[in-house]
Amino acid sequence: MEEKGCCKVNGWIVTAFIIGVLVLLLFVTKVTITILYVHSRDDDQLVVTFKAWYGLISYTLNVPLIKVEDSTSLVVKSEKSVNNDTQQEDTQKFTPLEMIKKIELFQDFLQDVIGFHKIVRSFLKHVSITKFEWKSVVGVNDAALTGMVIGVAWSIKGSLIGLVSTYMNLKAKPQIEVHPAFQTAVSQTRFVCMFSFRIGHAIGAGLKVVKFWKGRPLPLKKSELSKETT
Repeated sequence: MEEKGCCKVNGWIVTAFIIGVLVLLLFVTKVTITILYVHSRDDDQLVVTFKAWYGLISYTLNVPLIKVEDSTSLVVKSEKSVNNDTQQEDTQKFTPLEMIKKIELFQDFLQDVIGFHKIVRSFLKHVSITKFEWKSVVGVNDAALTGMVIGVAWSIKGSLIGLVSTYMNLKAKPQIEVHPAFQTAVSQTRFVCMFSFRIGHAIGAGLKVVKFWKGRPLPLKKSELSKETT
């Protein structure tokens, strides 16, 4: 009986040790996220890739089309793949009322949560950017106006770089380009950003947000939104 009891205790110890190691590995695991956004005239494509363990685990979200349907709703078609294998297509439609309501609820959340800004800043300190590329070609068929637009574009990109370098660890030199097209109307952009962080830091920030979020309303679902409007 004593031997069986001893074996049980040893089994629990081994199990607890394995669980502890797995939890530790989860917390120290680094996740790398790559955001690719390409815009050319009326075509937009957004691809977000998540990778861990040097690519052994990967998840890709592909949003090939964002359009306005019947001038009353926004339609987003997305494609998901896990480890470059399983793919799923998803289509979501958002009416202006739904989008406005969600924005209002999120704004209320930001205003009510004391210390939310500190939580975000604390987490962003652990985020490292290893690639930042933003190249654009802009033209509006008018030389003077094109020059003004180019100036605004440089200003926006410079401000964004300033924010990124202030709040995050910018480990790569940003590649920023804005090319004017004086003879034709052109709107093209290619944006690539690769950044990484450890899951443990994200979990810590998430727990802090949940702690402040207790008792606050969650964003409404479509069915609840429709009830409110009727």
